[in-house]
Amino acid sequence: MNILKRLFILSVLLVSATMLNAQKMPYFSGTFEDAKAEAKKLHKLIYVLVEVNQGSNAYYPVPLDDELLKRYQSAFICLNRTAVPSNGADSISQKYNVTTLPGHLFLDSEGGLILKTTGYDSRKDRYMKDIDRALQLSKTKTLTKYTQEYQKGNRNTEFMQRYLLKYDELDLPVNQDVLDAYARLLPVSAADNYQTIVFIMKLGPVLSSTAYKITRINLKLTDSLYKTLPYPERVKMNNKIINASMAAAKKTKNEALAMQTASFTQSTWNNDWQKSYAANMSRLMEYYYAVKDTTKYLRNASSYYQQYYLAQRDSIHVPQTNGFPPTGQHTTTRKTTVITDSAKFGATVKDPVPDLSSMPSMSAKAIRADSARIVTKSITRVVMLESGTTTPLVSSGRKAMEYAMNLNNGAWAFYTMRTTNASYLSQAVIWVWRAIELFPDNSAFYDTLAHLYYLQKKYGEATAMQQNAIDVEKQAAKIRAEMMAKSNFKPSKPLPDYSQKQIETYTTALEKMKQRKL
Repeated sequence: MNILKRLFILSVLLVSATMLNAQKMPYFSGTFEDAKAEAKKLHKLIYVLVEVNQGSNAYYPVPLDDELLKRYQSAFICLNRTAVPSNGADSISQKYNVTTLPGHLFLDSEGGLILKTTGYDSRKDRYMKDIDRALQLSKTKTLTKYTQEYQKGNRNTEFMQRYLLKYDELDLPVNQDVLDAYARLLPVSAADNYQTIVFIMKLGPVLSSTAYKITRINLKLTDSLYKTLPYPERVKMNNKIINASMAAAKKTKNEALAMQTASFTQSTWNNDWQKSYAANMSRLMEYYYAVKDTTKYLRNASSYYQQYYLAQRDSIHVPQTNGFPPTGQHTTTRKTTVITDSAKFGATVKDPVPDLSSMPSMSAKAIRADSARIVTKSITRVVMLESGTTTPLVSSGRKAMEYAMNLNNGAWAFYTMRTTNASYLSQAVIWVWRAIELFPDNSAFYDTLAHLYYLQKKYGEATAMQQNAIDVEKQAAKIRAEMMAKSNFKPSKPLPDYSQKQIETYTTALEKMKQRKL
C-alpha cells in the first residue's frame, strides 16, 4: 500500500489526550461548492481543516471548548478535508498549496484564500488569534477582490504587480494567465531590468510561458540572479518554476513541457549526477502517472528504481531512534533479517529473499549542471506548535526510512496499475524486500508484497505475507498500548485504536486473496 495513505501520525497520538476531553467540531457535510453557497447565504467565511485523512480528528482543533466552538460556528462554515487526492482529482491541499499538515484555511465565500496557518497547538489563544486575524483580513483587499477588479479590465501595471504579489503573500501558485498578461504590458527594455526579471522569476513562470521567455532574452542578466540571490530564495524560485510547469504539463497533457521541466529540474542539482538523474526521472514519472500513460510510466519507473535506488543499497542503514519509533515503525529494536518464521506468522513463504548484492548498479555519467542552480525537494510535514518540533512524514534526517518508503511506494504503484509484466513485477518484489530488510516491523511493506505476489499468482505467498502484515500491525498496537499504560496520562475515554482500521483493511484483503477476488 502507499505509505502516505497508511502511516500513523505520531503527533496525533501526542495530542489525543487533549482531544478526548474536548467537544466535537460539527463540520459541514456538503460539498465545497455547497459550503460556498451556504457561506454566501449566511454572510460567513469558510474554515477548512486539511488533514492526512478526512475525519481522523473530529475533535480538532483543540481545546475546542464552548467559547472557541462558538467563535468558529458564528463566523465560519467549517469543513474537514483530506490532503490526499482521490480518483485523480486535485485535492484542496493542492489547490491551496498546503504542504504542512494539518493546514488551516480561512476562505471567503468565493473560495478565495484569506489566511493559511499550519500545525497542532493545545493552546486555545492561538486559534482565537487565527480567527481574529482572518476576520480582519477579510475586510482588506483580498485575493478575490483583486481578481474581480482584474476581470473588470484593470490592467494598470502597479495594480497587476500588487495582484501578483498577493499570490506570493498567500503562498499560492500564481495565476499564469495574469502573469503573462503582466509580461505583455512590459516595454522591451524590461528584459534588461534586473528587478523586473527577479520579480517575474520569483513568481514561478511556466517554462513555456510568455513571462519566462522574457527572462531568457538577456541570459547574462538572468544567470546573474543565481549568483546574487540568497540560496533559500533560489531554491524557492526554482521549485515554483518546476511545480508550475509540471502542473501545466499535466493539465494540458503536454509531454514536451514535461520533458522540458524534467530537464530544468535536472540542471538544478550541483554536479551530483545521481541526484540530477533521479530528479529528471522522478518528474517524468510524475507526469506519466498523472496522465495515465502506463507504458511509459512503468518503463521509466523500472529504470529509476533499479538504477538509482538499488545503487544506494550499501550506503543505507537503519537509523537509531529515541523514544517512540518513527511514523510507520512500531518496534523499539531494529532487526536486519526478514521475518518469515512460519511458527510466528502461520505460513511459510516459499520464495527466498532475493539476493540484493547481485543487482546491477548505475554507471556514472558526466552530467553538467549549473552550480548556482540548486533545488530541494518539498516535504509534507506534521507540526506540533506547542513543543516547537516538526515531524516530516518523509524525514530527510531518516534517510533509511525515506529510502524504504520510496521503494515501497514505487512497488505499490506497479500494483495499482495492475501490470502483468513478469519482469516489472519481479523488480517490484525486490524493491519491497529491500524495504522489509531495513524495516521488518512496518506492516505496510508486507501488505505491498502480498499484493504483488497476488498479481504474480503466487497465492500461497500472497496470503502468508498478508497475514504477516496483520500480525505486525497487531504487534504495533500492543506496543502503543504498553507505552500508554506506562505513561502518567489516564484518559477519561479510551484512546482511539489507530491500528484497528489498518488491521481491518489488511484482513479484508486477505479474505479476498483467499477467494481469488482481489
